[in-house]
Amino acid sequence: MIARHLMLRGSLVCILANVGAAGECPGAGDAVVAIAAVKRDAAGLEARKAEVSICGQVTIRPGDLPDDVGTFYIQDSTGGISVVAESPTRFSYGQWVRVKGRIGTLSTKEVEVSARTWEVAGPGRMPFPKRVSLAEAASGSVDGWHVSVVGLVKKTSSNDVRNDLVLSDGVHEAGAYSRRARGQPPLVAESLAIGARVEIRGVVIPTASATKSRVRIRGPQDVLLVARPPFITTRNGQMAAASVALFVLIGGVWILALRRAVRRQTAEIRQLLEKAQEASRLKSEFLANISHEIRTPLHGAIGLQQLVLEEPLPERPRHYLELANKASTHLLALLNDVLDLSAIDKGAVTVAEEPMAPAQVLCEANEIFGAVASSKNLTLEVRDLGLPSVVSGDALRVKQVLMNLVSNAIKFTDEGSVTVTGWGKKEGPAWRLCFEVSDTGVGIPEDQQMHIFEEFRQADGSIRRQYGGSGLGLALAARLAGIMGGTITVRSQPGKGSVFHVEILCGQAQTQGTGEEPDESGKTMGRHLRLLLVEDNRLNQIVATSLLEKDGHSVELAENGLRALAAHSRSKYDAILMDVQMPEMDGISATREIRTREIDGSRTPILALTANSCSDDHQTYTEAGMDAVLSKPFSPDQLRDALARIITVNAAAPVER
Repeated sequence: MIARHLMLRGSLVCILANVGAAGECPGAGDAVVAIAAVKRDAAGLEARKAEVSICGQVTIRPGDLPDDVGTFYIQDSTGGISVVAESPTRFSYGQWVRVKGRIGTLSTKEVEVSARTWEVAGPGRMPFPKRVSLAEAASGSVDGWHVSVVGLVKKTSSNDVRNDLVLSDGVHEAGAYSRRARGQPPLVAESLAIGARVEIRGVVIPTASATKSRVRIRGPQDVLLVARPPFITTRNGQMAAASVALFVLIGGVWILALRRAVRRQTAEIRQLLEKAQEASRLKSEFLANISHEIRTPLHGAIGLQQLVLEEPLPERPRHYLELANKASTHLLALLNDVLDLSAIDKGAVTVAEEPMAPAQVLCEANEIFGAVASSKNLTLEVRDLGLPSVVSGDALRVKQVLMNLVSNAIKFTDEGSVTVTGWGKKEGPAWRLCFEVSDTGVGIPEDQQMHIFEEFRQADGSIRRQYGGSGLGLALAARLAGIMGGTITVRSQPGKGSVFHVEILCGQAQTQGTGEEPDESGKTMGRHLRLLLVEDNRLNQIVATSLLEKDGHSVELAENGLRALAAHSRSKYDAILMDVQMPEMDGISATREIRTREIDGSRTPILALTANSCSDDHQTYTEAGMDAVLSKPFSPDQLRDALARIITVNAAAPVER
């Protein structure tokens, strides 16, 4: 319906326009001249003071223009023109009027007719305004025409004698104006907002500008609102732009201040980070040095104790010596825990992926802690509920976790039993090893259970006073389990005991087997090896020499790396036992020099004896050319096994030529 209505309305407009524009002046003779011709020959007609006769329809009536009551506008099918007359008749819009008079040209180059006579030629309808663009209105092609133009309001103003309204399309402008009599209200609404889309109807007045035109209108009836201005108008846009500029200015100042603050804080953080890194480096150096300084005499003490314990002794001295050996071993375990936690904090702990037998770990728990449990009249029970025969993992770390849990359970259990249970769960190609260590000990209050896996924490102070301990065992076990992709949880009730549940993720072993390391110590038994011991500490010299000579080996001593090089150059040895930290030349430099001198294809096995337990240090020793690393303090069996491994490996390795 709306489309049909618009079509009908458009048809009516066309009909009215045709009637108004193409119609002929009623009763006009040959003497009537077309308005377009009059305007074209205006200069000649004016010069000759010739009188012309024109006929057209009224577009602006006399009196429509305040203070200019003698002027009206007529228009025929060729154009429009202004007519000035004294006391003209009150015409109606659209009436045909014949005018006779002389042509005159105003300062604005507007052509007008000074009427001598005028008369109504016939009735008619108001010619429909010719719709033109702002560009056409400014071109001069429609000067004098009654037109309709549409544009955006750029400016409105009103004073005592004039009303103005300026429309624009961004390039061209049309200034509509009407005169205002004193005391009359504004003929053009001052309330028209900037940016509103407006249609004006009036007569185009010639101007000298190619982009601007003037349209004389009668009053508010010739100003039609087409569309209200958008929310963002020029004025609003200017205000918004000013606000944005202010915001940007404030934001820029704030960002500048923030940048300075960030740079200052970044510099402070960098300084703190450098200090923290320096502190961490110093801590690592301190731990490495203190480890070496403690392990070196501890190795001598434990070694001498073990040597003496192998001799026949009276019962009382043997008992005292066994107590001293246990105390030394406990001190070594405490030192290892502290160093392991430090290595975990540094991220220096790596997890091996080697074939291992989980059931063997349970058996070793029984072997290691069986006597300890019996000494407290406790029952230690080990149950295998379905552990896989072989998995890929780090047997040493798994054993370390389980041993800490079993040791903790025995320590806090005065009567009853400790049960160690193990089973496995297949998860795709991997295995999840599960161990539970349950006891009938003192138990842990619920509010303390969240703290027992923290370093240096125990359930409460009375526990430490009664049972002792450093509070590192459970913390280390939890951290190691986490590194191996597992967790440790606890269920406990005070007075009834505790159950520690640990899960560790292991891979599928690539090769089947028991996972037990072959006993190669026998491969050096019965063989009398010629060995070079490079060691600067007198106590450690005695311990190592005694252990080796007891197995029938011949040992030659060198106090530092320089003497080791001299001995190696003059004699051939089956193996070299090399200390790392020594005066004049350390073991790493001596090993590198030895490997450089071995140009004939021979290779002497070198076993590093070190008090440094860090895995990063061990890698450095291996890269220097050492075949294996043995950390101090070590037992006689550990020394035999390490010596057997390096001799076996070097005997099997092909000689490079």
